[in-house]
Amino acid sequence: MKIPIFVPFGSHSQEAGLIYLLANYLKATYPEVVQLRCNGMFSTCDRDVDSSWTRTMTTCFACIADQRALSDWSGLPVQEFSAYVTPDDTRETKQWATSLDASQLPQAEFRGMPVSEMCRETFANRFGVSEFEPRNKSHEQFLRKLLVSAARAGLAAQRYHSSYSPDLCLVSGGKDYVTQSFVALSQALKRDVAVFRWDVASRAIHITHPRSNKTLSCELVPEGVLGMRSDYKTWPNELLAIVQGILSFLEIAAGQLKLPISK
Repeated sequence: MKIPIFVPFGSHSQEAGLIYLLANYLKATYPEVVQLRCNGMFSTCDRDVDSSWTRTMTTCFACIADQRALSDWSGLPVQEFSAYVTPDDTRETKQWATSLDASQLPQAEFRGMPVSEMCRETFANRFGVSEFEPRNKSHEQFLRKLLVSAARAGLAAQRYHSSYSPDLCLVSGGKDYVTQSFVALSQALKRDVAVFRWDVASRAIHITHPRSNKTLSCELVPEGVLGMRSDYKTWPNELLAIVQGILSFLEIAAGQLKLPISK
């Protein structure tokens, strides 16, 4: 069973710890659990909020290193998301976004993909408002950049599914344009994707089932997972029970992994 995990912002995401715990547990049964890593292929992303939406020389390097540390802790092989974007994609998406009139940006589609919709949450995160003002040059400049990046993310997701054919994807967030594009294209291609989304009101991570759209609320929000032992056999029974409960909800068979006997 091929199970990629896609947590493009690494430990910056509240959901990261829980997803990597699941991946670390699952790899004992499914060797093809992998990390799909964002390696600096986008000119902007929601993690830029930490630097006042200004991309610095170290921004992507720090994020890539963070993701690498998580994959090393989990012992997961890495697949680079950028490998699924071609030079032709880069040229075509930029030419497409440049050709659009400012009034067209809020409803823009690329090859049938609702790209502007994929960017809505990130745009609101940047400006604090969801409504695009065509006469606002800051709005226009940023949205054009977002549309290019979201279109490339969508194309990469399409090509990734066609090439790798994963059985189930575990994805964090689902609100930023990177993960929204991946989730939207996965669902359009009838691929199973489970979204893990932090909910500040309930202080829990809501996990959406890939087919039924039912939601499981998990109050376990592990922080500092890199400080934990990676061997699941050393984890407390309470933690293992939560992990197995999530896998049961997602209908992932891992029955041969038994809880250790309490001493």
